[in-house]
Amino acid sequence: MNWQPYIAVVPAILTGKPVVKGMRLAVEFVLGMLKLLKLRTHAERELGPRFSLKEFHDTVLRHGAVPLDILENLVNEWIAEKRLDKPGFAAVFRRLHSR
Repeated sequence: MNWQPYIAVVPAILTGKPVVKGMRLAVEFVLGMLKLLKLRTHAERELGPRFSLKEFHDTVLRHGAVPLDILENLVNEWIAEKRLDKPGFAAVFRRLHSR
């Protein structure tokens, strides 16, 4: 994959300069990618050897398209569940959306 078009918009994002309308998708892609990398790094750090990339991907993809702040809550709940072996918000969210 050619990352150049996506990397080119990062300076515009960081400086707050207006981004050309056609670049909106690239900006959204980069922001989503950065958030996912941050969540994965956080999960790896918190869980150590208990971290499973397969389970992380399952947690991220299971709920479909959700806002990034909801996704962050779901990942944090998954981390808490893995640490304590207790169901939390993510389990409730799954039950509500599996109906």
